[in-house]
Amino acid sequence: MSGSAMDLVTPIQKLQSWAINSLLLATDIEEGVGQRFVRATDFSPPMEIPAITKTNLKKAQEDTETIGAITAQAAMAICGNWVLAPMVSGNNDSNHPVINIGAFGETTVSVIQLAKALIWGPQQYLVLATAHKFSKCREYGY
Repeated sequence: MSGSAMDLVTPIQKLQSWAINSLLLATDIEEGVGQRFVRATDFSPPMEIPAITKTNLKKAQEDTETIGAITAQAAMAICGNWVLAPMVSGNNDSNHPVINIGAFGETTVSVIQLAKALIWGPQQYLVLATAHKFSKCREYGY
């Protein structure tokens, strides 16, 4: 789908009304709902956060958890309940279009700590969060 985030509400509500059980509706939005839909909250790419871990890991984790919580609230506003985030590949290929800015850093520790924080944020709102885009971790040494 395309358009604004609010354009999603009616069709999603209709789908939910047809379902016998509540549907799980997943969206790849590690940078917030605005990453995919206009007029919604979006955040800077995850690669901007790891710099904070070098001096203050706790602050980086708190900020990342907040991003996850805000993303969950925005997803709920458009009737979503499953966030495909965080991406858990390390940034070890600056030419890769996704890993380059979508990773939580170059080190395994940074990626793991920030990924855990981003997963915890949505859980506070009963929104699922799923680590993804890590299928090549072994190839990259993670």
